[in-house]
Amino acid sequence: MPEPAARFPLLREHIVPLIVAVALFMENMDSTVIATSLPAIAADIGTSPLALSSPSRLISYRSPCSCR
Repeated sequence: MPEPAARFPLLREHIVPLIVAVALFMENMDSTVIATSLPAIAADIGTSPLALSSPSRLISYRSPCSCR
């Protein structure tokens, strides 16, 4: 029985570009979601959207709700 790569020669050539394309798409989608929701998040935690200039600052703030 031939190996899967031998049966599907284009699979090996296309898998890496496909993985890179999906990773870039996910990074772009994540940036869009953060940029869209940043004003609402800043209002919820009582700060200016400009104060949340980096994702690490966004993560370091605690939400005022007591959801645990």
